[in-house]
Amino acid sequence: MDKTDDITLKEILRTISDYKSEILSRKKLIFITVLIFCVFALLLSKVIESKYQADITFVVQSPTSNSSSLSNIGNIASSFGFDIGSSESTFSQANVMELFKSRRIIEATLLKSADVNDKKNILLIDYYANVKNLRNSSGWINDKIDKIDFNIKSNKRDSLISLFWNDIVNDNLEVSFNSNDASIITLSFIFQDQYFAKVFVENIIEEMGKFYVGYNTSQSRNTLEFIQNRADSVYLELKLAEEEYAKIKDINQRIVKASGRLKELQLMRTVQVLNTMYLELVKNLELSKLTLLQETPIIEVMDGPVLPLEDKKIKPLVLYAIFVFLAILLISIYIILRKIVIDNK
Repeated sequence: MDKTDDITLKEILRTISDYKSEILSRKKLIFITVLIFCVFALLLSKVIESKYQADITFVVQSPTSNSSSLSNIGNIASSFGFDIGSSESTFSQANVMELFKSRRIIEATLLKSADVNDKKNILLIDYYANVKNLRNSSGWINDKIDKIDFNIKSNKRDSLISLFWNDIVNDNLEVSFNSNDASIITLSFIFQDQYFAKVFVENIIEEMGKFYVGYNTSQSRNTLEFIQNRADSVYLELKLAEEEYAKIKDINQRIVKASGRLKELQLMRTVQVLNTMYLELVKNLELSKLTLLQETPIIEVMDGPVLPLEDKKIKPLVLYAIFVFLAILLISIYIILRKIVIDNK
């Protein structure tokens, strides 16, 4: 049994040695194959577009509301027939991540003007289309949209924005958590133009901040506006009542009977009531301003993109190494299979 195993092992080693010798004898073929694959690698490295990644890291600080203050505001507003509702936000970190990919935010960002590279005050959507050379494409020319003005709202513009939105969400934009507690979020945008990538992530953060703050503070802003309008109205009524009271009081200087001073007494009471209302409204106006500040969330950018951005395109040396390995592997398999076929004839 041991002798048989020894013979089998010798045969295996001899076979491996034969294959090795066969491969080494084909150095010229191997060299030509490697050379051809290197040419393919060179061509591929020229064809592959550069991909620049712009990363921006930020923290979303949720609003901290004072429950007693909000309760007071709610009671005051309710007394005037105004329901401010709940102060609780429906947003979460996951909601913020999804909102970055929403059409509303991306469309607003694309329709913003900015200085990109050597282009001054250009619409981001125009720069995006120019980089992709879409205006010169046969599809755009045939559909007669190569001269489209993105400043003008139209059905064609909306359709193109939908296409751009899908491309950006599926191919370019990525939002991820940086920590287990999900307090730090990184927004990444990968694009073939590093200047656009940098400007885009900076502007999408700005648009998201506007929307997020606006949503979270909408109820408080409505309350503030209501109390401000009510205070202005009461102040105007108070001013008119005071002027009327002063006139009546001057007229009643020589009147002795109380019945003759009835109008004066009524106006004095009106002035006192309006003055009390106005003072309360002013106090609650200041309280509502404080509440608005407390409910205003903050998107704090911790780290932003800095030019030049890192090119994510595979490095030429890495590409050459991969193709050389594949060339040697494939030609070795071919040589071994060819020898097996010849030996079995």
